[in-house]
Amino acid sequence: MTKLNFDYFFYQSIKNTNDTTKKIYDLKKKQNIALLALKQKSGRGRTSKKWISKKGDLTCSFLINFQTTASKLGQVNLWFINKVFIVLKKLSPSLNLKIKWPNDLYLDEKKLGGILVETSILRGKVNYFLFGLGINLVSNPKNLCYPTISLINFSKTISPLKLFLEISKILTKSYYELKNPLSLKIDNDFLNNFKDFKRIVKIKLKEEVVEGEFSSITKNGELVLVTPQKKLIINFGEIL
Repeated sequence: MTKLNFDYFFYQSIKNTNDTTKKIYDLKKKQNIALLALKQKSGRGRTSKKWISKKGDLTCSFLINFQTTASKLGQVNLWFINKVFIVLKKLSPSLNLKIKWPNDLYLDEKKLGGILVETSILRGKVNYFLFGLGINLVSNPKNLCYPTISLINFSKTISPLKLFLEISKILTKSYYELKNPLSLKIDNDFLNNFKDFKRIVKIKLKEEVVEGEFSSITKNGELVLVTPQKKLIINFGEIL
């Protein structure tokens, strides 16, 4: 298979897009699912953090039935967030948009969106990848531990439906890349799309905080961090 064939689902309001997508998959055994909710009541991010959104923001999920090893999770995550980045830059090319490794989108040093990746793993093999995606199109929540931003004051109005369909289109056309990881060229042009590339960053791991220069990203989507003592290869499953 070189292309995806999505089954599309649209909701006015649901509790959580990833949870609903998993229920559809379990009940109907659809191969690939693209689901859009105009309002999500209970969004979530990594490590059980809340994702706050309003009607008019993008809240959606994509389930991709792709079998691989669990070690490829970072690579598939990198593929997905890069496609979302490409779509946003195409719609608003003048924006100072960056990817914050491993799975956030930033605009002018403030968080614009995020991706939650969930998988079904059996005996070390991934059965599918489920990407929950939230982008602040009209709102930006306050009183969080990080600054947020919305597209509404920087670009022409982008409807959630238009953005959702553009993302599903690029995923469909680019599916072949998952089976050919060498098609993603990790050079300086690619790395310059990342926030903090060549800067000193702090990464909170499960047991410690490490500091070093964001030097590169591997083909498997791992962060290459250079400290005064050594070079570290960090998988995004290790971070908090």
